[in-house]
Amino acid sequence: MKKAFIFLLLVASFFFSKAQLSVGPKVGLVFSSTKGDPKDANNKFKIGFQSGVFLRFAVNDQISFQPEILYSTRGYKLKTSTITSVSSKDTNLTYTFSYVDFPLMINVHVVDNIHFNIGPQVGYLVNVKSKGNVTSTIGSTTVNEQIVNKSDIFDYTTTELSLALGGGYEFNFGLMLSLRSAMGVTKLYDNGKLSRNLSFIFSACYRLGDDGYTSKRGGGIYNKL
Repeated sequence: MKKAFIFLLLVASFFFSKAQLSVGPKVGLVFSSTKGDPKDANNKFKIGFQSGVFLRFAVNDQISFQPEILYSTRGYKLKTSTITSVSSKDTNLTYTFSYVDFPLMINVHVVDNIHFNIGPQVGYLVNVKSKGNVTSTIGSTTVNEQIVNKSDIFDYTTTELSLALGGGYEFNFGLMLSLRSAMGVTKLYDNGKLSRNLSFIFSACYRLGDDGYTSKRGGGIYNKL
């Protein structure tokens, strides 16, 4: 994590010397699950959150570079039912993975207030939790096991590389709304299972400072707000 932070500072310093800068807070909702392994078919999307800060450097009228530092929660819900002639088992668990994420996004500003972006994201796993219940019935006996625990993160891939893709809408008073997807390139588990994180993030951030886009691309919708 320390190396990634130093790299981010070096990249930011380079762009800051050559471009205008804006910075601000960012919060969002994360809709996530896991895909890639046959066993993931039983997994459902769960809702998490995201918060942190972003920087944006204007390279020219159409291109900007946007590194971010975010705390994000993602994971999945597992719901299964197994019934035999003598027993049944219902599983209802929610897995939550907490990450510190470093997206490095390239924005393409296509019109006055709309941009698209793409870039890599490096995530560092800091915590894993599972919560829910498993109900088993054998004959007339039913056992409801409540589960709340933390798992050893070393059972998982602790450094995750993802590809992020999305876009956003920006108001001239500083508010930016964006929708982004992130698909894990690296596997979630260390045990050979093929699962990867898949997330869809709806976020809002507020721009502080002037990176030039409000003035340079300030026609059309901007002038009407």
